[in-house]
Amino acid sequence: MHRLLPPPTSRRGLAAKIAEIARIGALFIDGDYVEAIFASGAEWTSGDDINFAHAPYIDVKRTVLRIERIGPFRCFATVVRLRTDDRAKAEAVVCGMRNVLGIKPVTMTPAMRRCVRDGEVTTERIARSGQVRAYAPICSSDGDPVGFLMVHA
Repeated sequence: MHRLLPPPTSRRGLAAKIAEIARIGALFIDGDYVEAIFASGAEWTSGDDINFAHAPYIDVKRTVLRIERIGPFRCFATVVRLRTDDRAKAEAVVCGMRNVLGIKPVTMTPAMRRCVRDGEVTTERIARSGQVRAYAPICSSDGDPVGFLMVHA
């Protein structure tokens, strides 16, 4: 384990650093695997348990845990997929060490929508927590957006 430094003290500096981590990390997330996690036939079995495809999930999970170690300071990564039934919502499907979105779909923020629409890394500051987040698009092999990588510190 490498020695962790404190995050940058300025919000602008922090946003730039986590945006770069998100950009690099998204290069290693296979959008086809993100789609395959919830293959056709996936259904809720009980509570928050769902039967999903384990092989693509494990590959994406390993990658997410590695992405969290790219930076010199502690950050957290989550792969978020776009809902196919409601394009205004997204849900966390693979979390690293911490999930700040919860298990229910969330309405996408303007920065999330811009990331998906424009195919670019975006950042935002969450007012109530002061948290800075970066979003990098994840696309399938067809080039269609399937979700985004969220990195926060």
